[in-house]
Amino acid sequence: MSNLDTERMVEVATVFQEAYQHVLGNNIGDVKKELIVFVAGVVLKERPYVLVSHEGLPRAIELVFATNTHREFIFNLAFTFFSRWGGDDSDIQALADNLARGVSQVNVDKGNNAVPEQYSRRLPSLADIKDLIGVNKWLMIVLMLQLFITVGGTTQQN
Repeated sequence: MSNLDTERMVEVATVFQEAYQHVLGNNIGDVKKELIVFVAGVVLKERPYVLVSHEGLPRAIELVFATNTHREFIFNLAFTFFSRWGGDDSDIQALADNLARGVSQVNVDKGNNAVPEQYSRRLPSLADIKDLIGVNKWLMIVLMLQLFITVGGTTQQN
């Protein structure tokens, strides 16, 4: 399977950011505040390479499925993004492959793995990550939050 090229990834980023603003904008009051805090926590506190590991997947599941508000937000964001983007099945798999390649720290199945054993034995293979992300759109959405959404403000340097 081919990955998406840079131009297509820029398109994905743009559509995703617009979908995020749309879904977030369709919430108000305390729910919107809760979602902003949720997304900030995902972006700032979670480590994407851990969320796709055997140890981290339960954490990813907890993040999304612990509350109806978080689950509905992620599912609505998935609906909005994938509907607007319009990629076909091969495009979606290519996006999953891009995300998997990005989040993979080492191909644990290959030689010359320089990551210390205590860490590499806990890391999933690239193939396992591709399989996991490819069948869990909600997890793709969590990873895209981390990849495409900025939660902090900018500062000017004088």
